[in-house]
Amino acid sequence: MQQRSSCMPGKRADFCNALRDWISARMFKQVVVLSSLDSQARMDTQLHGDQFRYICNSTAETDLASGASTPAALQWLPLEVPTAPFADPNGSNMIGSGLAKRLLAALSECGIATTVVLPFSQAGMQCREALVTVHRLNQWLQVIPAKAGGIRWPKTWDAILPGLSDAIPAV
Repeated sequence: MQQRSSCMPGKRADFCNALRDWISARMFKQVVVLSSLDSQARMDTQLHGDQFRYICNSTAETDLASGASTPAALQWLPLEVPTAPFADPNGSNMIGSGLAKRLLAALSECGIATTVVLPFSQAGMQCREALVTVHRLNQWLQVIPAKAGGIRWPKTWDAILPGLSDAIPAV
């Protein structure tokens, strides 16, 4: 599912709860949410190095602990929780992640294993961040077979963004 625009004001909780109920009714084993973080809200320690983070709920942590291929095994960095005075009272720093934080909370209430993957990005064209996120997700879950030839720009992007495929290589 792709949610690219915000929900109507006052309807975010209803949307996340309805999505949680739908996921629960279909007995999903695992949910992975792709989102992003506002790069301008980074802490000093996040300015250098890997610009990619993840956060998962306790159910996912338990499930991941038994697997060989995990975000930690791939040397992904967990999302840091800021300390006072910058600490979020809800315990995370997911500024700019849209519905991801609320969806993580809703799915956690039901005990559904949920991992959110989050590159830091700036407003504007985020094509490169999107491809890198999918590439890293594929390193973990191997949803795109190697014989597919890697991750490439969708053909539809050529019409919208001419010359983009020449400017930024596929991953």
